[in-house]
This record gives sequence, C-alpha cells and structure tokens, in this order.
Amino acid sequence: MNSSNRPFNLGKLPVFLSSKEQLALENIHFQIRNIVLAICKTAKVDTETIYTLIVYMQIGIIKAGYSHLTIIQAYNYAVEFIFYTYNEENTQPTGVKITTNKDVLDSKELLGQNQNIFIEIVKDIWQPDGYNTDLIWLEAWEQSCANLISQLDFRPTFVYLTRVIYEQVGLAAEREIPPLSLELLTDLFPASTQNISIISFDETDILNLLIEKFNYTTFLWVGMSRPDFNFDCIDCIHKSRIDHFPPREDIASEQYFSQSGFPEKVDLIFIDGIRHHEDLIRDINNALRRLSENGTIVCHNILPENDQIQADILKNESWKAWAYFRMTRIDLSMHVINDLGLGIVKRGEQQIFRPPKPFFELDFSFYRNHRSELMNVVDISEFKKNHKMFEVSVIIPNYNHAPYLKQRIDTVLNQTYQQFELIILDDCSVDNSKNIIESYKNHPKVTAIIYNEVNSGSTFKQWEKGILLAKGMYVWIAESDDWCEPTFLEHLMEGLSSNNCVISYCQSYCIRDNNILRQSMTPFLSQYKNGRSFIKSDMLYGNSIFNASMALWKRSVFFDISKDFTELKFCGDWLFWIELCLKGDIHISGRVLNYFRKHDNDVSGKAYGTGFNFIEEIKVLNSLLQKRIVTMEEYENAISHKHIQFKTIEQHLDQETRFKIGALFQDAKNISN
Repeated sequence: MNSSNRPFNLGKLPVFLSSKEQLALENIHFQIRNIVLAICKTAKVDTETIYTLIVYMQIGIIKAGYSHLTIIQAYNYAVEFIFYTYNEENTQPTGVKITTNKDVLDSKELLGQNQNIFIEIVKDIWQPDGYNTDLIWLEAWEQSCANLISQLDFRPTFVYLTRVIYEQVGLAAEREIPPLSLELLTDLFPASTQNISIISFDETDILNLLIEKFNYTTFLWVGMSRPDFNFDCIDCIHKSRIDHFPPREDIASEQYFSQSGFPEKVDLIFIDGIRHHEDLIRDINNALRRLSENGTIVCHNILPENDQIQADILKNESWKAWAYFRMTRIDLSMHVINDLGLGIVKRGEQQIFRPPKPFFELDFSFYRNHRSELMNVVDISEFKKNHKMFEVSVIIPNYNHAPYLKQRIDTVLNQTYQQFELIILDDCSVDNSKNIIESYKNHPKVTAIIYNEVNSGSTFKQWEKGILLAKGMYVWIAESDDWCEPTFLEHLMEGLSSNNCVISYCQSYCIRDNNILRQSMTPFLSQYKNGRSFIKSDMLYGNSIFNASMALWKRSVFFDISKDFTELKFCGDWLFWIELCLKGDIHISGRVLNYFRKHDNDVSGKAYGTGFNFIEEIKVLNSLLQKRIVTMEEYENAISHKHIQFKTIEQHLDQETRFKIGALFQDAKNISN
C-alpha cells in the first residue's frame, strides 16, 4: 500500500534498530516506547491514529510468529488474537475499547464498520516484496518480536507485548488507554518470564505421536472454529473440528456425535480450551461414546498453575472434571503430562482416587496440595519412554558408497544423543553396499531398510521416501558418504528447543581424502534468524546449508511445502531448504560437527564441473520470484551473481552447454526488464 493511500497517516519514522542478540523482556519496553514517541512527534495523535498504530504493531507481532501465512489467513489470525475475548458471562466478545480524554472507541464496532480498512492494514504488512520505505520501522519491529518469540511461546508473548504497547502508547500520547480486552489473557499469562513455560514441542507433536504409534486414521478437534497452523500439522487421514463456544458456534459436541457425516468411531479426540468442569465432563462422556476400541482422548489445560488461572472469571475447572473421572471410572487409564498439562485418556484400568471429602467440596487448594496423585501426573520423559517415542529419524540414502558406508552408519549409531531411529535406503547400488547394510539389519536402532529394484535417478526422491517412512519429530538426512562428530545430534537438538525453530544446522569441513579443502564459519557459537530474513541474507546467492548432513529439521513442516525439489537433480536441496525456511526460524550453530566428503563420484561436484548447476539454479531463482519470496531487485542481484560465476567457467564448457546456459541468463534478464 502506498503511504498516500494508507487509511491513516502514521508519519515518517526513523529506522528502528534491533539487537542481533535475543531481546530481553526488560529491553522491549524501551524499544516500543521509541516507536510510539516517534509516531506522536510526526503524526496527528487522535483516536484513529492511536488505534491504527496499535493494530499495525499487533499484526507485526503476528507476522513475526506466523510469516508463512497467506493474507487471508493472516487476517483471520489478527481478528482472532486482537478482537475475540470474552466478558465475565463468557457469552459475548467485548472487542477492544480504546478510551481517550475525548473519545471512547469500541474497536469491535470499528472492525465491523471499517473491515476493508483493517484488511488493507494486513495487506500493507504482508507485502511479499517487503515493506515500503516509510514502514521500515515495522520490519525492524517484526524482527525484534521474532527474536523474542524464538525464546517464548507465541501466545503469551503476543499478550505481553500488546499490554506493553497499550501502556507505552498511553504514556506517549498522554492519554488513558486501558487494555480492556486483555484482562482475561493477562491473568492467564503473567508478564513475568519466570511464569512462561518454554517447551521444545507442543500438543500437535503429542497428537501426531499417538497417530503414528497406534496407526490412527480419524481425528477430531473439539474447540476449534476454523483451521489454523496447528490443525494443518495434524498428520491424519480423516480429521474434523467443532467449536461450541459462542459466538463462533458450529455445533455442540452432542449434536456432532449424533451426526453420521464423520466415521462412526473416532480414533483420537482432542478437547481444547478452558472450561467449567461440567462442560468438560459432558465432552469426555460424549467422546467416550464415540471413541474407537483402542482410541485416545487428549484434554488440554488440565493442570492450572496458579489461582489466577483458576479464577471464576475464566471458569477454568478442567482439573475438577479430571478429578471426577479419577474418582469414579475404574475402567479408564488416565494420566497428565506434567510439562504440557495434557490429559491422556484410554480405556483400561486405574486405581480409583479416594479423597477425604466429597467431590462437590473439592476446591483449588485441595488440587494444589494433592496435584500429583489426584491428577496422576507423569513427566514427558516417562511418557515418551512408554510410547517408544523417537525424537529424531535419521535417514541414510545410499548409492554406490560402499567404501564410506560403514563409517557413516557407525558415526550415527555412536551419537551421544540416542533418541533416534535409523532408516537406510539403497538406490539400486551395484557395489558392495548391500552386504554392509545387511550387517546392521538386526540393530535395535534400525527400523527400516529399503532396497530399490530400479534406480530412482534422484537423491531427492529418496529423501522424500525416507521422510514418509520417518516417525520422529525431527529428521536428519545423513548422506552416505559423510560422517560426523558424536555430539552432532546433542548440540543441534538444543538449537531446536525454540518453539518456532524449524531448522538447526552446524558448520562443516569439506574433505577430500585426508585433506581439509575448506570450512564453513559463522561469527556466533549459537544464533537464531527469522526464516525469511535468513533466505535473503544466507540463501539468495548460494546454499548456506550446502550439505544435507549438516542439518536437523522439524518433520511436520515437510507436509506444508511443495515437492518441486524432487524434480531437480542438482539443486533440489537449495529449493528444499528455502521452502522450509519460510515456515519458521533457523538456528545456526558455530560448532564444526560435520564432515562433507568430496570425491570423484560426488554428484554436486560433477554438476559444477559441467555447468548443469546453473540451469537448475536459474530455475530455482525464477521459482522464488514467481512465488514472491524475493523482490525483483533481489532476483536481479542474484542472477547477476550467478552470471559472474558462470563467466569464470564458461570457457571450459562445450559449445552447446554454453549457448543453453547463456540463453537462460538472457531470459532472466528479459524478465527483470
């Protein structure tokens, strides 16, 4: 959106510079105040300007956490986070009231009256070509938020930052701007960092684990009005959702379970949200009537941590519903995962909990004093052990690498971090590879060995095959001719502890025979970058993750990217990493933990020797431009960089190849013109 067409003029702002290191919570106050003061000095400070500034900054937070969303998805998320909270009766949305010394503005009403303007603000921020010059401060604000979100869960961070924005806007504008819609959420998530849980995975990972372990094919999410990123990440053949919270009611669970549109029996039912104990008892009973014989019910928010969350205004009595079933149902197996507050229910047998007083007299103080035995709490480590959970799936795709294969497999099996499975794929090798692979077939870590009867012709198709076989939350494609340090998984798993991180990679030696040809380097021992920023700074002129063996990544995001990379022979990995980068943050480890072997049979080396890499690299850059991942200026610079590289080897190529590549560069130049 051009500044002249923007609904409200925010004025020209100075560039808001953020630290390269993670922003501490105490520092964010100062950062926000600088923006607000700049606004108040350069723009007319009226109610509309105040409202607009807050919305711009709130949507900037959302983009920092969910940059992969489309504009329509971003609009829906913005409406969800900004406008929909509930009043004390939990029946009507209050909206956001902005009170000044002259005006009272209900922003829910404003949204209804100015929906097109609100959509335009989302479009203004979600521009694929980057921010306009007068919104450069917002780009830096987004990056600062991304740094903070990389340390904390998104929702409490959004609530915390929004609360600070209201406070700082009010101070700078010398007006009273109470964040009325946030009272509910700020009680739920205190601003203090010590009360915010930092976890390496969430409920979607647990749900997918159960789907994998029990081969579930049907899934129902109770308490979701429309699909979001978490729902999309559930890897189940048949999945559906309902929401019985007004005013976004689809159908109540009783109505839903009486309908015939969904399968008669459901394997996995997730009951989401904070609710009164009678509501949860009803939903669990309804779910049990529809649950398949070996099915599982998962309940959210079962372990409130303090009296604030238990407050009557929130009506959070999920723990009490759980206590009811622990006291009355001997035919159920029930436990709660301590780290996540997720309750797991299956048919089975349990010892009845018998409290010293009747159920209706149980209060929060009783829960607090008897929490472990009342709720049957287990640690996440115990849950994973009982469910034989693989954190990592290691995939070794092999083709004619018998001389290096034993070293490769042994350096995987000897990792200090042992929560992994090993999948070995052979693409119809004609050397001694099969004999070596067979010697590991009874190893407890090896869960699959697949031999192709016909060569696939593409290592990237082998990647896809292995990923579809994988059961772990994370994937390591360990190329069959490379090797690594024993602490490779240990260090990169630490990098993936941030919730929004999708790739963690280390530095690598490039080795030929016994000689170190070169070594990748980074100035930091550990660093996080926003995925889109990482593409522009580290992936545009070449592939910084130049060897698959140096990276560990989150498996669930694979199902949300295109499979165009499998159609390439040389540069599929470059496109693959770029697609993954769009889904979250990147962790860069400064440790050199990988050994990338160069030899005469090296595929990438052959590509660069024949010039064929340029054909595919131009194709990848064209794809990035077409998908608006890069701007035209960035595309032109990248093409120019590739052309300079081409000129250095042009004389060594045959005439037909030179003409073909030259024509492609000319076509790229015509696109930019």
